[in-house]
Amino acid sequence: MTTITTGNTVGLTDQEHRNQTAAMLPPAALPLEVRGGVHSGLDLTKTTGMGFSISPGRALVQPAAPSAGPYVVTVTTAETLEFAPGDATRKRIDLIAVKVDETPGNENPGSVVIIQGSYPTSGEPVAPAVPAGHELLYSVPIAVNMSAGNGGWTVGSQTDKRRQLSMLGGIIPVNSVNERNALDAYNGMCVMRLDFGGSIDRFVNGSWRGNSDWVNCTMNPGWRPTVAGVGVELKARMIADGLLGEVSGELVLDQPYSDPVEGWVMGILPPWIKPVNGSFILGTSDGYTRAQVFYLRFNGEVAIGPAPRGRVMQFHGIFPIAQD
Repeated sequence: MTTITTGNTVGLTDQEHRNQTAAMLPPAALPLEVRGGVHSGLDLTKTTGMGFSISPGRALVQPAAPSAGPYVVTVTTAETLEFAPGDATRKRIDLIAVKVDETPGNENPGSVVIIQGSYPTSGEPVAPAVPAGHELLYSVPIAVNMSAGNGGWTVGSQTDKRRQLSMLGGIIPVNSVNERNALDAYNGMCVMRLDFGGSIDRFVNGSWRGNSDWVNCTMNPGWRPTVAGVGVELKARMIADGLLGEVSGELVLDQPYSDPVEGWVMGILPPWIKPVNGSFILGTSDGYTRAQVFYLRFNGEVAIGPAPRGRVMQFHGIFPIAQD
């Protein structure tokens, strides 16, 4: 058995110090692994045609072997680098990352590097894999014949891949369910789903639960709120720890569209709100003299039920969410 203990020696070895840092960070799926990320800064700015700079900032980088402990890398002055020119006929995707060189005795192992993508034999390029000992910052497409002579890389084409560093017990921002599930979840762990409009998922007794704020939904052509800007748009949210959804709207179908019929789709829920297929809610239609059924489909469609009357549809209801 090998153990590392801190707190009872005058000095710490490099590995002991890194593992002491690891104790303050959220655990990831592999044993002893923690979640890395960007603490601050490390902004990308174009400098010349193919050149760029990464501003001062700090990141925490996972080592190749989790037991070695994570590295804190601080960029104190802007780092400048340059992409290689593009191919004559093919596109590629380059990555910018913070790297640590884990060679024993290396006194300054951290650096900002470019991971150059491969050229595909056909079709669209795929971003390269991020090697161990790297923390990803940005993804930048390199177009055919791109060079400093013709303007270089395009500002705004980059994708910001920085993940915010979080402390143990803090709310962890994630961009997908896969990123959430890569964590070694514990009771009470909270993540902010950036792909769900900022809703909070909580891990409780072996499963993830979550709610969300109201979000406006996409309305199909012809449909609009009866009164704009007063809270009667087509909107939806997650409730009951993500087990139920709630939808509300008061919509009118403008001329010159013909009168609506059963099955017409008024709008689409956000992709992360998935009703149990065949769900329905109740409301009313023109004249407010009769009840009207509205269908909610697994693909997010909000559709009109049987025998609609008129061009105004008003509804509000709660429905079950399909579970993963």
